[in-house]
Amino acid sequence: MNSKKRPLGPLQCATLMHPRPADLVQTYRRFLHLTEHDAEPLSAPAAALLGDVDLTGAGCRWLGSADSVWLRIVEAPMRYAPPPTVLRHHGWLSLEISVQNLDELAAELADSPFEILGAPAPLAVGDAICAMQVAGPAGEVLYLTEIREALPPFELTSARHAVDALFIAVLAVPERSRSAEFYQGLGGDEPLLFDTRIGVLNRTWGRDEAGEYPVATVQLHGATLLEIDELPQAAARPSRCCGVASVAVEVRSLDALSCEWAAVPAAVADFPWCGRRGAAAIGPAGERIEFIEAP
Repeated sequence: MNSKKRPLGPLQCATLMHPRPADLVQTYRRFLHLTEHDAEPLSAPAAALLGDVDLTGAGCRWLGSADSVWLRIVEAPMRYAPPPTVLRHHGWLSLEISVQNLDELAAELADSPFEILGAPAPLAVGDAICAMQVAGPAGEVLYLTEIREALPPFELTSARHAVDALFIAVLAVPERSRSAEFYQGLGGDEPLLFDTRIGVLNRTWGRDEAGEYPVATVQLHGATLLEIDELPQAAARPSRCCGVASVAVEVRSLDALSCEWAAVPAAVADFPWCGRRGAAAIGPAGERIEFIEAP
């Protein structure tokens, strides 16, 4: 694996907005075997990063595996809209999570609050990776992925726990090239551009199962990456709604970033910033990306 230190990465966590965090925590603990690591009200600086200072004091729960705390669930106020229809909106389309035994997990999820969108199957890019897709109670989509062997040129790490860590964040965008250039400009590797079959999107959009989509991947530090799927027909995501509100990524230096801030750099006491500086930006497809400055 290439061990060079990249300016952008690794992916740290994703934030779900949900009106009943306790219910969602219970679902993730029971069916995805996650552990609750922390529970604290959202601070004003953390609320600012999410683009809504009125969220200050909202309930906030942290979940993950033993080694990776990757999911933040924030209590959504009643004024927040329901989540958009799964896989039909721009912005953060899905969260890809590494798992150890996909077939066993699929059997456990067959009778659960998670709706199975796609049964376990090898990905079009190669049999080394098998995945299934599920929709969760907050309107989120998870790609649950078992990495069985290396698949160059992608730098990925196999799961160390039954359900381990966020290692790919998937975007739906109107124009692949614009988003790929944006994330390369933030410090990601030169994007890989290719067309590939994505079965779950073909089923969602009523396309032939062999249909292909323009895709880009941007390798980040820490064996994580961004996947960018071009879906010009998808709708814009409402700015304040339930579902995936943001994805957070570590960055070597906020001062080195050249982008327009949605939330200016400031110290944030909340986990995972833990006193380090954070900031936020809005990507080309309307997605919110939060930054955590490296120590």
